[in-house]
Amino acid sequence: RGLGLLTEREREILCLLTDGLTMGAISKNLNISLTTVRNHIQRLMAKLNVHSRIEAVTCAHRHRTV
Repeated sequence: RGLGLLTEREREILCLLTDGLTMGAISKNLNISLTTVRNHIQRLMAKLNVHSRIEAVTCAHRHRTV
């Protein structure tokens, strides 16, 4: 699957998603804009071939990425 294709930042954001953080909380936590968070999430979802954040989190748990 595409987990190996994720950048370090995408993995970091995926981990924060698995912790239940919202886009706003991720933005504040990493000191980046909401747009940047959204773009990272869209790219990581495309790489994982999933259609939602929930699917991305499930994929991360299934493959023990987090």
